[in-house]
Amino acid sequence: MIRELFRWIRVHRQQLGHLRHIGVNLTGQSLTSPGFVRELQALMSHPPLPPEVFCFEITESAAISDLELSRSCLNELRTLGCHVAIDDFGTGVQSFERLKQLPFDLLKIDGSFVRNALHIDSDYQLVRASVTIAHAFGAEAVAEYVESPAILACMKELGVEWVQGNLFGKAAPIEWLTRSGPWPT
Repeated sequence: MIRELFRWIRVHRQQLGHLRHIGVNLTGQSLTSPGFVRELQALMSHPPLPPEVFCFEITESAAISDLELSRSCLNELRTLGCHVAIDDFGTGVQSFERLKQLPFDLLKIDGSFVRNALHIDSDYQLVRASVTIAHAFGAEAVAEYVESPAILACMKELGVEWVQGNLFGKAAPIEWLTRSGPWPT
């Protein structure tokens, strides 16, 4: 998938000058595969865009059987200038242990808490605590599922640095990045 993404970016690079971030999901299984790690390292030796554009995301609950290989791979990506995110924070059972084990720059707070933060006090408190945890690790907080101006204002109030969700546009095929015209709503 990453090889195909890089190929596509190279073909359309001139039209992508505006891109500042591209998130790439990694599975725990891929991070513990020596073959995958070697291929990823080879791809990142000549990326189609500056390394700091890429953010590699690993779900907090991902099963990682070889923690040392995973940590080494993620540290190498960060050394190149890439970002690493822990995705879906708050939904796994090893939350704090995982944070101690893996290097990361962004903590993505699961949308199930964000979308209800205005109406359910425990969800609000979980988002607030997650932001505090992200900052304690020197990371930035990302709120998923920001779907209204009110939720956006709440996330800003809580100190969330990044947001994503339908308020800014619905998910769309990658080809939309090369189109002129409005993003799908």
